[in-house]
Amino acid sequence: MSLLTWTCMDLVFYRKPSIIGAINGMITGLVAITPAAGVVAGWGAIIIGVCSGIVPWISMNIAGKKLSLFTHHGMSITTAYVKK
Repeated sequence: MSLLTWTCMDLVFYRKPSIIGAINGMITGLVAITPAAGVVAGWGAIIIGVCSGIVPWISMNIAGKKLSLFTHHGMSITTAYVKK
């Protein structure tokens, strides 16, 4: 879900998808679901996937490319723990 959400955000705001954006969405989704993998139901995983696509995408475009590691891992983990 995070990959699709990130790609949709790219389509909405930049009018074109990107492979790098899709990979970023995949990474943020995996980072976000890892701490909650054994405790959430399927619908919870979908919510985490959508949030882990939107929150890091927004923070990456607001904070810029210099904080890319934080936006991917920090915001994804924060999203997962808030949902948990």
